[in-house]
Amino acid sequence: MSDVSEYQRIAVVPVRGGVLPAGADETVAEAGGVVLLAGSGTSEAAASLAVDAVPVLTAEIGDPAFGGWAATLSPVLAAYRAVLLPASPDGRDLAPRLAAAMDRPLLAGATEYRDGMIRLARRGGLVMTQVVADGPVVVTLQPGVRGIEPRQRDLPAPEPVTARVATRHDATVLDVLPPDPGTMDLAESQRIIAGGAGRAGPRTSAC
Repeated sequence: MSDVSEYQRIAVVPVRGGVLPAGADETVAEAGGVVLLAGSGTSEAAASLAVDAVPVLTAEIGDPAFGGWAATLSPVLAAYRAVLLPASPDGRDLAPRLAAAMDRPLLAGATEYRDGMIRLARRGGLVMTQVVADGPVVVTLQPGVRGIEPRQRDLPAPEPVTARVATRHDATVLDVLPPDPGTMDLAESQRIIAGGAGRAGPRTSAC
């Protein structure tokens, strides 16, 4: 495995069946290109990263069991001052468990992380607060608020991390349902055709 002593932050991206979640590339960019892909199909997910990344670590640890994942990944991540995750559904599930396993504070709903300074969105984005972290933290980053520069070169071969999830009590996933287009978060949409609220005019009726 690469020497991680020079790195201060890492992106941890949960992967299902080789598919990256919303906000994955933005989180990798915010972490300076250092990423650990954890889950199933991590090698395929590494190939689909749209941003430059090095090193690319992969932990093929199967279907989500976030309590077990946190216990397994926390020793691997201990060397990093900041652990960044996308605020996707799986990222929001894993982040608090990682924070508890690593005995670190969790700063959720961030829009930016810069050298220990974190900008957080509150009240649906109407209020922005700035926090300075004086120690190691776990942070979730909101998708869709940070641009990325497309990859300029081929990614290095992923480096597998030896990790085995210990059997423990954990939530069991019974089924994964597709999102309802009428209620899904716009940040997770690939395309937005239009948005806003129109002004209603006077009502008319015809006889």
